[in-house]
Amino acid sequence: MKKFIRFVFFGGDGTTSAAGDFGLGLARIGVGVMMFIGYGLGKIWGNHGFGPSQGFIDMIANMGVPSPVLMAWLSTLTESVAAALLVVGLFTRLSALTLVINMCVAAFLAMGAQPFFSNSGPSKERPLLYLIAFITFLFIGAGRFSLDRLIRGRATTAVS
Repeated sequence: MKKFIRFVFFGGDGTTSAAGDFGLGLARIGVGVMMFIGYGLGKIWGNHGFGPSQGFIDMIANMGVPSPVLMAWLSTLTESVAAALLVVGLFTRLSALTLVINMCVAAFLAMGAQPFFSNSGPSKERPLLYLIAFITFLFIGAGRFSLDRLIRGRATTAVS
């Protein structure tokens, strides 16, 4: 059971080479920073104060999502805290899972009526690109250049 928990929370072998893991780390950090700064930070702290804005809560309510205040907070925390954890490579798979769910809601519910691509307006393209990246981190994990790997390495040494 300990191995399973360690695998779920800190798992993922990454790639088979240091160069591959460097690329994975670069992608993880880049995507995480873009999500945190571009979406999470503005929702957690903005002109409206701390927490999701009333406009964001209203948007969620208008989509017919139950408990819009709670869901706005979950989305806000996902786009800020989970993105920050992704940047440092801590709880990468769990963070990626929450971000996958968040991007599915963004692409297929919030942007449900929008086209997949558009040169002149909103589309599903951006949330789908993030979704693909987060699915990759969900399956591969953080790689060797991460806190997950450091923790997993210590736990493996302690168990052995």
